[in-house]
Amino acid sequence: MAYRPKKKMYKKVIFALGILPFLLFNSCAQSPALRDEIHLFATPFKLNVHSGSVNNGFVEALDKQGSPISGLKIKVFSAFPSVATVKPEDIITDTQGKAAVSIYGISPGGTKIIFSVDGEEASIDVVFSEH
Repeated sequence: MAYRPKKKMYKKVIFALGILPFLLFNSCAQSPALRDEIHLFATPFKLNVHSGSVNNGFVEALDKQGSPISGLKIKVFSAFPSVATVKPEDIITDTQGKAAVSIYGISPGGTKIIFSVDGEEASIDVVFSEH
Protein backbone atom coordinates (compact mmCIF):
# COMPACT_ATOMS: atom_id res chain seq x y z
CA MET A 1 0.00 0.00 0.00
CA ALA A 2 1.45 3.36 -1.08
CA TYR A 3 1.68 6.24 1.36
CA ARG A 4 -0.45 9.25 0.47
CA PRO A 5 -0.07 12.44 2.45
CA LYS A 6 -3.13 14.15 3.76
CA LYS A 7 -4.46 17.03 1.66
CA LYS A 8 -3.81 19.63 4.37
CA MET A 9 -0.15 18.60 4.65
CA TYR A 10 0.23 18.74 0.87
CA LYS A 11 -1.08 22.35 0.82
CA LYS A 12 1.37 23.36 3.58
CA VAL A 13 4.32 21.95 1.61
CA ILE A 14 3.23 23.78 -1.56
CA PHE A 15 2.81 27.03 0.41
CA ALA A 16 6.25 26.64 2.02
CA LEU A 17 7.90 25.97 -1.35
CA GLY A 18 6.15 28.98 -2.86
CA ILE A 19 7.19 31.41 -0.13
CA LEU A 20 10.76 30.11 0.30
CA PRO A 21 12.21 31.92 -2.78
CA PHE A 22 10.55 35.16 -1.65
CA LEU A 23 12.20 34.92 1.76
CA LEU A 24 15.60 34.04 0.29
CA PHE A 25 15.66 36.82 -2.29
CA ASN A 26 14.36 39.49 0.09
CA SER A 27 17.03 39.04 2.71
CA CYS A 28 18.66 41.84 4.68
CA ALA A 29 21.34 42.46 2.05
CA GLN A 30 22.66 46.01 1.95
CA SER A 31 21.45 48.26 -0.81
CA PRO A 32 24.01 49.85 -3.15
CA ALA A 33 25.51 53.23 -2.23
CA LEU A 34 23.26 56.16 -2.89
CA ARG A 35 24.23 58.64 -5.59
CA ASP A 36 24.28 61.51 -3.08
CA GLU A 37 27.44 59.92 -1.66
CA ILE A 38 29.46 60.86 -4.76
CA HIS A 39 32.17 63.51 -4.45
CA LEU A 40 33.71 65.08 -7.56
CA PHE A 41 37.09 66.82 -7.66
CA ALA A 42 38.17 68.77 -10.77
CA THR A 43 41.74 69.75 -11.70
CA PRO A 44 43.30 72.11 -12.42
CA PHE A 45 41.38 74.49 -10.19
CA LYS A 46 42.08 77.42 -12.54
CA LEU A 47 43.29 77.43 -16.13
CA ASN A 48 44.81 80.49 -17.87
CA VAL A 49 45.28 79.85 -21.60
CA HIS A 50 45.19 81.47 -25.04
CA SER A 51 42.08 81.39 -27.20
CA GLY A 52 42.32 78.88 -30.00
CA SER A 53 44.24 76.42 -27.84
CA VAL A 54 43.28 72.95 -26.64
CA ASN A 55 43.81 72.03 -22.97
CA ASN A 56 42.90 69.15 -20.69
CA GLY A 57 40.68 69.08 -17.63
CA PHE A 58 40.39 66.19 -15.22
CA VAL A 59 37.81 64.93 -12.74
CA GLU A 60 37.98 62.33 -9.99
CA ALA A 61 34.91 60.62 -8.48
CA LEU A 62 35.07 59.23 -4.95
CA ASP A 63 32.49 57.65 -2.64
CA LYS A 64 31.96 58.77 0.96
CA GLN A 65 34.81 56.52 2.16
CA GLY A 66 37.20 58.09 -0.36
CA SER A 67 37.29 55.06 -2.67
CA PRO A 68 37.27 55.64 -6.45
CA ILE A 69 34.02 55.13 -8.34
CA SER A 70 34.62 53.45 -11.70
CA GLY A 71 32.22 53.41 -14.63
CA LEU A 72 30.45 56.61 -13.55
CA LYS A 73 28.97 58.68 -16.40
CA ILE A 74 29.62 62.40 -15.86
CA LYS A 75 28.18 65.26 -17.91
CA VAL A 76 30.62 68.04 -18.83
CA PHE A 77 29.72 71.47 -20.19
CA SER A 78 30.93 75.04 -20.45
CA ALA A 79 28.97 77.78 -18.69
CA PHE A 80 29.74 80.06 -21.67
CA PRO A 81 30.16 77.98 -24.86
CA SER A 82 31.00 81.15 -26.81
CA VAL A 83 34.27 81.29 -24.80
CA ALA A 84 35.11 77.55 -24.62
CA THR A 85 33.62 74.18 -25.44
CA VAL A 86 34.43 70.66 -24.23
CA LYS A 87 34.67 67.26 -25.87
CA PRO A 88 33.40 64.76 -25.08
CA GLU A 89 30.36 66.08 -23.23
CA ASP A 90 29.79 62.72 -21.50
CA ILE A 91 32.76 61.03 -19.87
CA ILE A 92 33.08 57.76 -17.94
CA THR A 93 35.47 57.27 -15.04
CA ASP A 94 38.16 54.60 -15.26
CA THR A 95 39.02 52.01 -12.59
CA GLN A 96 40.76 54.73 -10.55
CA GLY A 97 37.66 56.95 -10.63
CA LYS A 98 39.29 59.44 -13.04
CA ALA A 99 38.34 60.87 -16.43
CA ALA A 100 39.65 63.57 -18.77
CA VAL A 101 38.09 66.10 -21.11
CA SER A 102 39.51 68.39 -23.82
CA ILE A 103 38.78 72.10 -23.43
CA TYR A 104 38.73 74.13 -26.65
CA GLY A 105 39.27 77.90 -26.45
CA ILE A 106 37.07 79.84 -28.85
CA SER A 107 37.27 83.51 -27.92
CA PRO A 108 38.75 85.66 -25.15
CA GLY A 109 36.82 85.67 -21.90
CA GLY A 110 36.12 83.61 -18.82
CA THR A 111 33.97 80.56 -18.20
CA LYS A 112 33.59 77.54 -15.97
CA ILE A 113 33.90 73.97 -17.15
CA ILE A 114 31.35 72.07 -15.06
CA PHE A 115 31.41 68.35 -14.29
CA SER A 116 28.02 67.09 -13.07
CA VAL A 117 26.43 63.84 -11.92
CA ASP A 118 23.23 63.42 -9.89
CA GLY A 119 23.32 66.93 -8.42
CA GLU A 120 27.02 66.80 -7.45
CA GLU A 121 29.23 69.28 -9.31
CA ALA A 122 32.86 70.28 -9.62
CA SER A 123 34.29 72.97 -11.87
CA ILE A 124 37.39 74.47 -13.42
CA ASP A 125 37.66 78.26 -13.79
CA VAL A 126 38.97 79.05 -17.26
CA VAL A 127 40.29 82.38 -18.55
CA PHE A 128 41.10 82.61 -22.26
CA SER A 129 43.18 85.53 -23.49
CA GLU A 130 44.17 86.47 -27.04
CA HIS A 131 47.44 85.14 -28.48
